[in-house]
Amino acid sequence: AKLLVGALAQNNAAAGENKFSDVSGWATKFVNIAAAQGYVKGYGNGKFGPTDKVTNGQFLAMALRALGKDDAALGLDAKTKWADKVTKYLAAAKDAKLIDGL
Repeated sequence: AKLLVGALAQNNAAAGENKFSDVSGWATKFVNIAAAQGYVKGYGNGKFGPTDKVTNGQFLAMALRALGKDDAALGLDAKTKWADKVTKYLAAAKDAKLIDGL
């Protein structure tokens, strides 16, 4: 979240309230800005998982959301299985040339 917020020069955006019970300290501002902008959503249970490793699928989801391609724009909804979402994210990332040469 910090890298994404920093790369998009949104360090001074409004962070709002802390949306995740497991985020504290210096990361809170960046995670909340990323959440307010719609780049991250957490696990849906009030948890973000700040010490979890970011998977390729999660990274693609965040990058695409930052480019304005959220789940709805990709034809995905809350009932779509994670594996199907990752397939869509990968296709959208290829179309956006985010992963050329990888």
